[in-house]
Amino acid sequence: MTKKLLIVGLGSIGSKHASNARNIGCEVVTVDPNPMCKDQPSFRDLGSALQVGSAFTHAVIATPVETHFSV
Repeated sequence: MTKKLLIVGLGSIGSKHASNARNIGCEVVTVDPNPMCKDQPSFRDLGSALQVGSAFTHAVIATPVETHFSV
């Protein structure tokens, strides 16, 4: 079964998680509201990302700590 990972936030930590997950064979979907995020393609909002295909098996919240609860 392929692992499908959702990563919210593509700063340095989110980008590292995305790279590492891809290197071990995970399917990765990313979300970041910043249109200049380096890991393209990325969804700009969480709602759009949640509508792609099958359910995610894992998620990483990689936004600034003070935003974790709201995310």
